[in-house]
Amino acid sequence: MKPRTTSVLLGWSLVVAFSAGAPARADDDNRRGAPLAVRSDLSQVVKEKRRRTPRPLDRGCAVEALRPLDGRLPYGPGERLEYDIAMFGLPTGDIALSVGDRIGTGDRSVVPVYAEGSTSPLVAFMGGIDAQMVSYLDVNTQLPRKMASRVHVNRPLHDEVMIREDALFVPDDVQSHLTYRVGDKDKEWDARRAGSTDVLDVLSVLYYARSRDFAEGTRFCFEVFHRRWLWRVSGVIGPAGDVEVPFGERRARRIDAVVRRVYKKRPLKPGEKPPAAYSRAMRVWVSDDDERLPLLLSTDNETVGEVQLRLTAHTRGRPLPAKARTALSAPR
Repeated sequence: MKPRTTSVLLGWSLVVAFSAGAPARADDDNRRGAPLAVRSDLSQVVKEKRRRTPRPLDRGCAVEALRPLDGRLPYGPGERLEYDIAMFGLPTGDIALSVGDRIGTGDRSVVPVYAEGSTSPLVAFMGGIDAQMVSYLDVNTQLPRKMASRVHVNRPLHDEVMIREDALFVPDDVQSHLTYRVGDKDKEWDARRAGSTDVLDVLSVLYYARSRDFAEGTRFCFEVFHRRWLWRVSGVIGPAGDVEVPFGERRARRIDAVVRRVYKKRPLKPGEKPPAAYSRAMRVWVSDDDERLPLLLSTDNETVGEVQLRLTAHTRGRPLPAKARTALSAPR
């Protein structure tokens, strides 16, 4: 399995998996199994570069973001979600997501969410992938404040590959540092992007979506920052029906979405389609109850066919206090 395919499955949007890898400085915390934390100097890098305001690459989303739910969030500290990755109907990897304890108080408080994923022995002959990610979510908006991700790829007869990205999300701006290491050689990039609406990372998408109102027929649009680029996710909330996964059978609402990379050099002309490699359709089923569990994610891959992310286990977390919800941003 290729690194880009696993990156997609780490978050709610399998779509982001099509972006190319990019780098970050290879320090001691980039070794396999080391604790993952956001670069401590990233905020200073952003501060120095904010003198020049980045310009959005196109007109952005045509519809407003989804409305937040009233009352408490459907997740909280201690929650754990476990998934298997299925290709050809066989489990080829697993991903575990967990919610940490709230950090800080008042409007500045955040909740860290973590992801760990790896390929199974079934595909070991193709190489192994180990991935980690952490995202710090604003308690009021469920938008990320900062994130870090790290992926190690072992391929037979090839040097080990390490891909790391750190990003800081500030109003109207995302600043990141990406490192791509092959063997003992590093390549590094700094990137800065301006979104047109709510901007997330691939892990925070899951929790952002669970905290939004799912009215059938509602159209939505938001953006995801991943590997130096912005990806626009748009779609419609569909009807509810019964869905069966290894975790069990539940009534779930289907969400159909298309993920497209924001064109990097110029806006697309009216009616112009983006390159095929920059676009992917996906289907998601979220339980139609108070827990809002993402049960099943599915997308089609030209090489291996349908790829699925299936819920296998769930541990409930402790509820976060109810609070007044901050209104979401409208298209800019």
